Amino acid sequence: MKRSSVFGVSAVTVVLLCGAGWAAAQQATAAGSGTARIAVVDVERLAATTALGKQYAEGVAKAREELRVETETRRAAMAKLDERLKQQQESLAKEQAGLSPAAAEQRQQAVAKLAREREAYRQDSEDTLGSLQRKLQREQQRIDVELQEKLVAFVQSVTAERNIDLVLDRRVCLAVGPSVDITDDVLRRADAGQAQAGTTPAAKPKPRP
Repeated sequence: MKRSSVFGVSAVTVVLLCGAGWAAAQQATAAGSGTARIAVVDVERLAATTALGKQYAEGVAKAREELRVETETRRAAMAKLDERLKQQQESLAKEQAGLSPAAAEQRQQAVAKLAREREAYRQDSEDTLGSLQRKLQREQQRIDVELQEKLVAFVQSVTAERNIDLVLDRRVCLAVGPSVDITDDVLRRADAGQAQAGTTPAAKPKPRP
């Protein structure tokens, strides 16, 4: 039985040397399996056009939109605080000479209080947006891993049927003939698998004794 090898299937980054791929093909030939069968897959296209890839992209887009909305909301609120603080500082500077010591002290305390509120809001915004940014990064990493694993499974399914020894990412190849490109086959397999998963009825809960 021939063993299939899959290289460069990550939807985000590909670390692959054509020399390494060629060495693997030579090993398959040396093992007595005859001429190694090599195929190419367009990983970027699979990640962008399969129903699975689109589904994962929606998850990232949702987290990114949450971060964008929160950023704009807090930026607008911060601008209003800055304007209020500026107005109070300018008003105090103009009117301080005519105020009694007690009134001047009261106004100064109000300005200082607003300045503390502004700083507290700035720190809270920094913490909140940082948390959302980390959440987005974790979501992207999780999706990258899950999408890669699932796409690899579909690639391996196609290569097993075709008895292919080696699969390369199209991005590392200078020229590719259509006869070795299995992207369409993998895409159809992935979409069919996703459609089947989406239509499989959920298991009914077991009745309680």
